[in-house]
Amino acid sequence: MTINLTATTKSKTSDTSLDIDSQTNVCLAWRNLRFEVKQRNYFLPIKQSSKIILRRLNGTLEYHHLTGFMGPSGAGKTTLLNCLNGNVRDSGLTRDSEIYLNKFERQAPKIGFIEQHVNETIIGRLTVREILRHAFLFKNGWKFRSRAQIHIDSITDELMLDRSVLDRRFKHCSGGEQKRIAVAQELMSLVPPSLLFIDEPTTGLDSNAAFLVMRCLRKLANRYRMTVAVSIHTPNAEIVEMFDKLYILARGGVCIYSGTPSMLQENLRQQLNPSSDINPSVIEEKDDNQHERPPIEQYLKIACNGLESDSVRLLADRTLEMENEKLLPHISRLDFLPWGTPRHLKPFTIGDLFLQLSRLFRVVFIVNGHVFLLQILMYVLSYLFLTFTYDPQMVRPSGCYSVSTENQTCGQKLNDDALMETYVSYQSFCIMYAGFGMVGMASVVFSPLLK
Repeated sequence: MTINLTATTKSKTSDTSLDIDSQTNVCLAWRNLRFEVKQRNYFLPIKQSSKIILRRLNGTLEYHHLTGFMGPSGAGKTTLLNCLNGNVRDSGLTRDSEIYLNKFERQAPKIGFIEQHVNETIIGRLTVREILRHAFLFKNGWKFRSRAQIHIDSITDELMLDRSVLDRRFKHCSGGEQKRIAVAQELMSLVPPSLLFIDEPTTGLDSNAAFLVMRCLRKLANRYRMTVAVSIHTPNAEIVEMFDKLYILARGGVCIYSGTPSMLQENLRQQLNPSSDINPSVIEEKDDNQHERPPIEQYLKIACNGLESDSVRLLADRTLEMENEKLLPHISRLDFLPWGTPRHLKPFTIGDLFLQLSRLFRVVFIVNGHVFLLQILMYVLSYLFLTFTYDPQMVRPSGCYSVSTENQTCGQKLNDDALMETYVSYQSFCIMYAGFGMVGMASVVFSPLLK
């Protein structure tokens, strides 16, 4: 089945902005990118060693392009995304790593990032409408609140979400719907992000749901002046064909392929000669009842071997040289970022604080109303327990040292001492009960809200 994914007509605003950077379509570029993690030993006074995650990577991200980063687990796909979206800054990047940004970006580009496990970053007890409305108000401010519902309906239609899902709680949505809702949350700004990074959007989805998610991302890249970059583990042939460009990473943090999906097979045959330890003719062997293995599977099988393989080193060296040659003509029209990709952080406002508090109030007292009622019931039972356990007369003695005891009998003195001891016990119990109660309730109620 063939699906038409041609680009839709751009708006006049988009055409104007495209004319500005008509000299180069590159939005972000990196050269000689290297990332390493220092392995510290806090107990032994030995020299710190470092583990290399990414080794000398070159590449570009272009507007209106859907770019995929593929490879086996541990190849550094998520780390590369974090290096490009600014989440790691220069903490693990080596000094010779170079990142460039399109110089016609007037301000720091708006960057969206969606993590792999979206159910851990979105409050599942809120409805989809509430989640998107809060995101809209955070990104655009209160003065645009009248446009919230129109924008929410437009984005949900664009991501092929049924409008009935808006009144459903997020945790009750399917995996594919949750992925698309997370994308919709990043698109709630009236000005869409220039860069959208998504970490493994198809993980845990069936083939149909994964295809639908990737189809939506393909439409976004076509429609907006945006580059969409995703890391993906084991895509099928249909999904691979949706990408404009692929980067295949091998174990050890090297790139063994960069280019269009249509050139996978030809590049594999040209780059690997018979002297390599993995021969394409051997890779392409098939059983009598099976078709020829797709080229993407051949590449991923090679990528699993790591730097110990001659084929991986050969492909990595040639890919590095090829990407460097492609990048050279664009360098003069890009701005070098000595501190890595800039991040646009929203300044603090009273309106945002009020919005956070209103959301917290709704979650605690309305969405989680049953938990709130249980707290009230617990306090009532505690009051009754304390009332029937301790003598109310324990507050009668003054507790002060009396200079004159002529008007007090021994029985009164002993009774007062006993009441004072009861009062001290009561105070100690109340302090411990309140402390443990607050800690317990905070862990139960507020832990899910830290998202």
